[in-house]
Amino acid sequence: VYWKDKTTKADFYCYYPYNSSISDLEAYRFTVNTDQTSEDKYKACDFLWGKTEKASPTENAVGITVRHLMSNVIIKLVAGNGYKDEDMLNASVTICGLKTNTLINLTNGTVTADGGIEDICPRSENNIRRAIVVPQSIEDTDIVKVSIEEKTYILNQSVTFESGKQH
Repeated sequence: VYWKDKTTKADFYCYYPYNSSISDLEAYRFTVNTDQTSEDKYKACDFLWGKTEKASPTENAVGITVRHLMSNVIIKLVAGNGYKDEDMLNASVTICGLKTNTLINLTNGTVTADGGIEDICPRSENNIRRAIVVPQSIEDTDIVKVSIEEKTYILNQSVTFESGKQH
């Protein structure tokens, strides 16, 4: 990194995943995968962002603390009412009706959900399902669908998925 001169302070931005062809710093389009069943597809949905302002010229590295801009949904299936742990492992889980597109302001780290709604297939880790979702608020929505053998269960809920939080 080259400084303008020995006294002019600079602002540094960091984001991941990197994209060298950003046309609008205030409206960078990012999409989370609807299929997050593999570790790679799940991790590709994470977006990290950080900023250090007014850094004085130095020969040392400039520290930038990054944070997660997306939200994380965790669904834990618990055996009971006639179901065994094995049933939970084999259950099909879908996260329903969420926006998967976002516009990210890379200058200040704000996230705005954008576009239509889609269903997300989460990653399975034993009896836990995980998905990275775009921060957004939903009202009275059938958010989680769990199918076990020939029965389907639906969780209807209002929730605000916050940037950097697990729900």
